[in-house]
Amino acid sequence: MPTFTCFNKLPPELRHMVWNEALLEEVESRFVLVHRVSMKVLPHKKTNKSAILAANQESRGRALKFYDMQLEVWTFAPIEVDHKRELDLFAETH
Repeated sequence: MPTFTCFNKLPPELRHMVWNEALLEEVESRFVLVHRVSMKVLPHKKTNKSAILAANQESRGRALKFYDMQLEVWTFAPIEVDHKRELDLFAETH
């Protein structure tokens, strides 16, 4: 993937315009499943986080202004699985 190493040397106004355009493009392909009653984000394998939120401090600031609503993510307690026990039980029944 080609990189543009002079991006940080551009004037801030121009960099902000680039980040805003990237956010407009990104929002068209984002998939977020929201529970209609609780308004919590439901984890889903197709849910994708904004890469612009994680690129750098400046991009994160632009993204936080762009995505002006924050939704709580619905969390589930992790399920502990004893894989050895499950395999032993499977072997006993087959």
